[in-house]
Amino acid sequence: MAAITCPADCTDALPAVLFSDCSPEVNLSEIVAIFLSKGSSTPFTDWKVASEWTQRMGTPANADDKIIALSVIGDKPVPGKQEIAISNFRKKTLPKDHSINFEIDESNDTNHDFVRNMECGGSFRVWYATASGHLFGGNQGITKSTINIDMSLERGENSVQKYPGTITWKSKHTEERVTAPFPVM
Repeated sequence: MAAITCPADCTDALPAVLFSDCSPEVNLSEIVAIFLSKGSSTPFTDWKVASEWTQRMGTPANADDKIIALSVIGDKPVPGKQEIAISNFRKKTLPKDHSINFEIDESNDTNHDFVRNMECGGSFRVWYATASGHLFGGNQGITKSTINIDMSLERGENSVQKYPGTITWKSKHTEERVTAPFPVM
């Protein structure tokens, strides 16, 4: 998928579509993994290449380009859209408010300390993967995002400790998507 370039003039763009009566493509949508790196990390040269992911996930924990993977249950609702009225009865759409809601359900000591450290804040690059095997985020990842994560202890005999969180950001466009170059589940 290429980056989207919107027309600078008033011409309408009518991009291609593809539908099939006999063999329609549908994709599972649940977010199953979130990938994080430091905001100061180098963007991917080509995020579609498995070896670049393998190399970055295998680097030492304190390396600038280190990527960590979170195994999650998650969703991405329709982004919030805000239009403003401008002169001559025109409307302008501002960058949309995107969010990912996720939950970590493995509550070992390492993951608990991860949550506690994330409460400090910071700048991160974010990518996410769905059960269909799609990866979202592009070479840059999702930047200028806010990550909030907490602990949830529910009532009940079979309740387990969980870490629910949200990732929020503003962007005009939906994230780039590719088939993940590695197994996501």
